[in-house]
Amino acid sequence: MEIKFVLDFDGVLFNSAFEAYSVANKAIEGNPAFRQDITYEEFLAYRAFVTDAWQYNRLYCREQSLPAQALHDFQPEEKDWAFARDFFAAREVIMQDAEWPKVMPPYDFFFLLKPLLLKHPERFAILSTRNIQSIRETMAFHGADVVKIFGQEDIRRLGSKFAVATDQRWLDGG
Repeated sequence: MEIKFVLDFDGVLFNSAFEAYSVANKAIEGNPAFRQDITYEEFLAYRAFVTDAWQYNRLYCREQSLPAQALHDFQPEEKDWAFARDFFAAREVIMQDAEWPKVMPPYDFFFLLKPLLLKHPERFAILSTRNIQSIRETMAFHGADVVKIFGQEDIRRLGSKFAVATDQRWLDGG
């Protein structure tokens, strides 16, 4: 059995925190139902607990915020899914700028790994809570859109990163 290297995107290959902060702020821009005063530091502290874009609603929402530690036990409501749709729509607007990936600088690790990704793409996969399109466009911007990507869409469909790994048979012994 060949070893498969499954990489995360956010915080492993790319520093995407500021991009997520920018997208969230664009999604709520000018809407009085949402806090307009979230600092980057507050966002980063909350983000450590976020596994899906809908959860940012509970940081920004004036009326129904949740502590970050409570997100894991909370079931999203329709307004949370609406926030997620707005979040991804805001990201699409931002992504119209061909230079948008520059807001997510690669870590040094990416540059060390890139030659291996290009030479052996079948040995790698990306599994991330980020949406596939934004990962693919970022990888393409950096000349490395060669590996299979599993994103938010797959995690929502199957229920967790672990379920995606099981579905792909990455956890099978061999």
